[in-house]
Amino acid sequence: MKPLFKLAAGAGVFLIAAFPAGRALAEGDWEGRIGIGAVSGPEFLGSSETDTGAMPMFELNWRDRIFIGPGGIGYSYNADAFTVSASVGYDFGRDESDSVFLNGLGDIDGGATFNLAFEYELGPVTPYLEMTKYTKGSEGVSATVGLEGTIPLRVLTGRMSMADMGRFDSPREAGPMLIAGLSADWGNDDFNQTYYGVSSAQAGTSGLSQFTATSGFHAVNLELGIRAPLTDRWSLGASVTYSELMGDAKNSPFVQDKSGTSVGLFAMYSF
Repeated sequence: MKPLFKLAAGAGVFLIAAFPAGRALAEGDWEGRIGIGAVSGPEFLGSSETDTGAMPMFELNWRDRIFIGPGGIGYSYNADAFTVSASVGYDFGRDESDSVFLNGLGDIDGGATFNLAFEYELGPVTPYLEMTKYTKGSEGVSATVGLEGTIPLRVLTGRMSMADMGRFDSPREAGPMLIAGLSADWGNDDFNQTYYGVSSAQAGTSGLSQFTATSGFHAVNLELGIRAPLTDRWSLGASVTYSELMGDAKNSPFVQDKSGTSVGLFAMYSF
C-alpha cells in the first residue's frame, strides 16, 4: 500500500473530526459519515515525485463511545472537555516499489497498531496527543502532538458570534467551516531508523551510504481546510497539508525533498 493512502487517511480524519453532526442529525445512538476523496501528494514524505489517488472515507460511532473509522476500532471516554480514546488499527507499512528512491531498501511490513489519544477542547481550539505502538515493520513507537481549530466563516464575516458556534441544529445552519491544524511527529529509535535510516545491509543493496536515524521529532505539519455543507447531510471539503522534515530524517540519504505538500478534495454524507 502506497504512503499516499496515509496522507489521504490523515486528511480524511482531519476533516471528519472537525465536523461533528448537528443535534438534529444525532438523535439516535448511532451516527456516522461516509464519503470519497481524491488526494495528491509526495510518494512518501521526502520524495520529489508526486502521486495521486482516490480513497473511501468513513466513520461510525455509538453514543460517542465506540467508534470505527480510519483510526481503527476503539473506545472513547469523554469528561466535559477532555477525551481519551484507545483503539486497535492497522498500519500499511511501506513498499520498496512505492518510489524509485526506495530501491534496495526493502519493504516495511504492515501490521496491527495499538493507539492512545488525548484531547482537550478549549473553545474552538483543541490540543491533542496521539501515540501509536507498531506490532510489525518498525515495531517502534510514534507520537503526534498538535493543535486543531475550527471557526465558521460567518464568524469571520461578522454574521455570527463565537458564542453561537455550539447552538446550531445542523451543519447547514452553521455554514462553511474553516479548519486549521499545526502538529509535530515524533518517533523512537526503531521507528525513525526503519523509515529514515539505512542499515549496512540496505547500503549494500541500494548503493546509499549507511545512515542512523535516532529518536526525535521527524516532521512538522501545517493543515488548512474548509468544509461547505450542501444540505443537512451532504457536504464538500478540501484540505492542504504542508509538511517539513526535521531532525535526522531531513538528512536521510534517500530524501530528495525536505518538504512536501498534499491537497485533497472530499465529498461526505452524514447519517
